[in-house]
Amino acid sequence: MKIDSHERFQRYQSHVLREVELFRGGTVTFTDDSFLAPFDGPTRAIRAALAINDSARRLGLSLQAGLHIGECDVLGHNIRGPAVDFARRISQIAEVDEVLVSSTVKDLVAGSGIQFAEHSADGLPEGTRLFRVQR
Repeated sequence: MKIDSHERFQRYQSHVLREVELFRGGTVTFTDDSFLAPFDGPTRAIRAALAINDSARRLGLSLQAGLHIGECDVLGHNIRGPAVDFARRISQIAEVDEVLVSSTVKDLVAGSGIQFAEHSADGLPEGTRLFRVQR
């Protein structure tokens, strides 16, 4: 059975919504080529990103994920602010099938068992450190 790209993307969105709900995330906002989902804990956000990445791969899609934590402006279902902008920038730096997190996220999940490897933060302000989530 061959799946067209629109159907594949719809399946992907369905997987995203399921994983975000499973890991107790908030309302998901989709754009043409990305999505944003808030979480109340960084460990759940990382685990959701890994699960979503796995779903994307099974569907033949690629994912670049960036996670950061900070204060956000919430207007209805819209979330914005510097923390959101920084998370988007991190996702642009991530390589295909990679989940990158800021040093803030990494520090907050100490003791969770999640392992990290340092990643280049080229293009970000000096002193910024990024980490790739290891599987």
